[in-house]
Amino acid sequence: MKPALRFCLIALTLGLVSTTSAAQPNVILIMTDDQGYGDLSCHGNPTLQTPHLDALHAESIRLTDFHVSPYCTPTRAALMTGRYPARTGAYRTSSGRTSLHGREKTLGDLFTLGGYATGMFGKWHLGDCAPSRPMDCGFERSVWHRCGGLTQISDFWTNDYFDDTYLVGDQWKPFKGYCTDVWFDESMKFISSVITDAGGNKPFFVYLAPNAPHGPYLVADKWKKPFLDQGIPKTQAAFKGMVANFDWNLGRLVEFLDKEKLSDNTVVIFLTDNGTAAGAIFGKGGRIYGWPVDPRENGHRRGGKSSAYDGGHRVPCFIRWPSGSIGPPRDIDTLLAHLDLTPTLIDLCELKRPADWPTLDGASFASLLRNTGESWQPRTLHSQMHGGNGYTKPGDPWEIGVAMTQRWRLVEGRELYDIIADPEQKQDLATQFPDVVKDLDQQHRAWHQALLPTMVPTRILLGSDLENPSSLTSQEWVMPRGSPPWAHQHVVKRQIANAPWWIDIAKAGRYRFTLSRWPLSIQKPIDSTAAKISIFDQIEQVTIDDPDQVNSIDFELNLPGGPTQLQTWLTTPEGKTHGAYFVTVQRITATATRPAILWTQYCRSGNTVKLSVHTDSDPLHPSSSQIQLEVEREGAWQPIAEAPIGMLTAMAEFRIEALDPAKDLKYRVRSGESSLDGVIRHEPADIDTLKLMAVACVNDKWFPYDKAIAQMIEQNPDLVFFAGDQIYESNAGGQVADAATEADVPMAMANYLAKWRRFGLTFRDLLKDRPSIMITDDHDVYANDLWGDGGRRMTGDRTTGGYNMHPQWVNAVERTQTWHLPDAANPGPWGDGVRAYYTDLDYASVSFAILEDRKFKSPPSAVLSKAIVDPQQPDQPNRTLEVIKDPAFDTATLDRDDLNLLGAEQESFLRDWASKVVQNDNLAAVLSQSPFVNIGNYDVRYGDMDANGWPQSARNRALRTIAPTQAIMISGDIHFGTLHQHGIDQWGDGPWSYSLPAFSSKPNRNWGPSAAPQGGAIAGIAGSGNHVDRFGNRITVAGTAPGVSGYGLVVFDKRNRRITCQLHTLDEQRDPAPRVVAPWPFTIEIPSAN
Repeated sequence: MKPALRFCLIALTLGLVSTTSAAQPNVILIMTDDQGYGDLSCHGNPTLQTPHLDALHAESIRLTDFHVSPYCTPTRAALMTGRYPARTGAYRTSSGRTSLHGREKTLGDLFTLGGYATGMFGKWHLGDCAPSRPMDCGFERSVWHRCGGLTQISDFWTNDYFDDTYLVGDQWKPFKGYCTDVWFDESMKFISSVITDAGGNKPFFVYLAPNAPHGPYLVADKWKKPFLDQGIPKTQAAFKGMVANFDWNLGRLVEFLDKEKLSDNTVVIFLTDNGTAAGAIFGKGGRIYGWPVDPRENGHRRGGKSSAYDGGHRVPCFIRWPSGSIGPPRDIDTLLAHLDLTPTLIDLCELKRPADWPTLDGASFASLLRNTGESWQPRTLHSQMHGGNGYTKPGDPWEIGVAMTQRWRLVEGRELYDIIADPEQKQDLATQFPDVVKDLDQQHRAWHQALLPTMVPTRILLGSDLENPSSLTSQEWVMPRGSPPWAHQHVVKRQIANAPWWIDIAKAGRYRFTLSRWPLSIQKPIDSTAAKISIFDQIEQVTIDDPDQVNSIDFELNLPGGPTQLQTWLTTPEGKTHGAYFVTVQRITATATRPAILWTQYCRSGNTVKLSVHTDSDPLHPSSSQIQLEVEREGAWQPIAEAPIGMLTAMAEFRIEALDPAKDLKYRVRSGESSLDGVIRHEPADIDTLKLMAVACVNDKWFPYDKAIAQMIEQNPDLVFFAGDQIYESNAGGQVADAATEADVPMAMANYLAKWRRFGLTFRDLLKDRPSIMITDDHDVYANDLWGDGGRRMTGDRTTGGYNMHPQWVNAVERTQTWHLPDAANPGPWGDGVRAYYTDLDYASVSFAILEDRKFKSPPSAVLSKAIVDPQQPDQPNRTLEVIKDPAFDTATLDRDDLNLLGAEQESFLRDWASKVVQNDNLAAVLSQSPFVNIGNYDVRYGDMDANGWPQSARNRALRTIAPTQAIMISGDIHFGTLHQHGIDQWGDGPWSYSLPAFSSKPNRNWGPSAAPQGGAIAGIAGSGNHVDRFGNRITVAGTAPGVSGYGLVVFDKRNRRITCQLHTLDEQRDPAPRVVAPWPFTIEIPSAN
């Protein structure tokens, strides 16, 4: 008997889904450091040849009156936010005024929200600590260095531009090669990974910010020798050599884009962050007030880096987009600025910016690029180096400041120049145009006054789940005037200075402060006779008896949460005092020798409960301590068991037998001072309805999702199902540690656990008080599409099947997520040693089959030897074997009876389970990774063999087994909410299926049938009715939810034999945002088999 259906069609306003849409452009934003307008041969430099920049210049729209801030951090702040730097918290290069306020939103956030893959490579200089690092600001992949330049105090101490150690996310990693080469290499690797994921249909945004040619001027001899041979001074020759190396790398990038056929639809933007630092030699007044000796070296402008004259902030800006709507290469001489790029990219890339984000100061110049003829509103732009050089005048609105219009420049409030008639700013017209001076002065002072409330240091967040521990340096001391120690030489010479850090203690608790004179990594003696610390109202100090034997001093303090200041002192052997140049701060929730408990998860099957306890133990330094389990009996806690912490999993495992299924049981797990309480719920056999919450595709881009979790807890599900992709490779900064050998496994597990802990801390309060089911998907095991091929190791690329990580690592990862499930039906090991966890669960008279539809699946290489291209777009490559890009290709030829989906053993398990369900006449659900049909694609014209609509015969065998149970199938994977009924031999003869929306990953897939429905269409619901997918599988679509984020609730009404699917929507920032999406709520009537 077939199940019937009924559903509510409320406010049906959905239009038909288009099967094609214009692809959003890729964006590469390139900004060099300290290169000025004249440091390019296309701008007339007499000695520097930049052929690749010249070619980009020739192919681009050139903004010839484009301005940035006069130095470093402020330019980067405006570029990333579209706001004046002083509003953002990042308007100096040190002194606590370098980091973006936590409320700021960047281009990384914006493009992530728009569905782009986002990567940042090179110099960030907008915050070394949370909440201001690249991964805190929207970038899913970041390879970067701290502070304002390599060899500065916050940078890795031994870096020297060659074979350096950089941060990948929040983990230090050594690299081979020259710094600029590395930034370009990593950018191209990132792009390659994006374009080979799911057919390359996801656009990318790359922010490529080399630290070159910033000093110190270190570059290989082959780059600087040509300039030395011309008699150019050593410093200037090295600077020019660094520019020449950048130009060579730009050529490599352009060649890469051409080879990958990405150039046409990639917006490439090139600019620099301020005027030249060392590309020109200046006469009287130097680069702040003077003119270059050879005007050609500075674009015929006065001043260089840190100058209020145009040479300090007028920079090149080239924009190339060959297939875009911006017209041919040409010059645009309109006055524009760095803060205009954000709103312009919003327009060009059709991005949406939430209304509650901070207000933009910039204006979109997309109409100028498109040459639409729209009038451009004249305006006054302002720039200032707040506080001036050395931060000596922090309150002066005009210190190294300028007000700019299309014609005028008012410099430091006293000099007026007609920039059109006098581009070299040689003739001061202030006395001739006093009204212009007065007007611009008033505007500038009003602008400065409006900024003052936001010109406060950004507090470093300590002890948060974003970052713990945190590494502080004197570079971010908040000094009222002057600069703190920021360079190696300041530490070496032991600069006598001190000031506090402005901090925010995220959580009350116990904190460890480690003070040192040198970075801990180089293990040098503290060489101090005393140490002291002050925070809140606590002051602690110690005498150091053996300063030549001790590298650091620890203080442990119990602290309240909230904003405060932290200050430290070290006493030299001569009796002088200075602040500790390096301080590591860690919130410690347990004793130093015992791991902290982070979260728990459990599942109940009859009288047996399996409970997993997750800790912060380190696989590289595993703990030998035990976790205690206590239960509450008669109002008192009683210990009932102890369990060791797994060396690789950092998890303790408890099996509790003979529990009364009719009673709740309060439990507590302990590790020293760290503990967590929860409730093991009784099995709700006495209720008529069972509520299953279903979640899929959880990345950490909006971590920790407090509002969504609060709603989920309030909805009080009986059981929670996580359908896979609990983590993504991009989580926790995007670093992925390989596990090619068994020796690599501990390091790779530490890498995985950093990502996994973000998930656990997000759902901790939901999980501790209710049972959960969890299955792993491809991203959980760092596979990015997975054809497990029976659990073997990968020997080729991913389309040849198998796991790319060592089986011991795969097993440890899956154990962290699935050990608490009922015991596996046949754990194996399989293939090359990978274990299986597929199993079943009867809970509250509802039967669940928990499947693994990737582990045993055959790979595309079993039936294809080359990628199928789209004959209508022969110039567009198909980089992935699994994507069938020819709409006319006969996909029936890809099917064979011997190909696997579930594998023979799992098919046998499924048959046994189905037989019991039919016999017991229970409501039932099949929980799987994928929806067994090709219903969600980036490009709806194509077929994707990653979807489990292939292999067709194996898919149909599984559906024939499931169909008699009338079970609903619930799955994740495709980031896309769908409701459909499978067809096997005819439409409607298979089970119903609910594919979940993405919880926090981008909902960027769609369903677009290639032909009209063959009956069954529902008015107002696009794509509904009887269809076949790209592999010829029958499917009856009741509805889809394109572009919708959220999670599901599935209510099993046992008394009335109904299953109702609900969709709970989240907004762009993954906060609850209820909306009706037809046909949800959707109810399926389940007739009795008897």
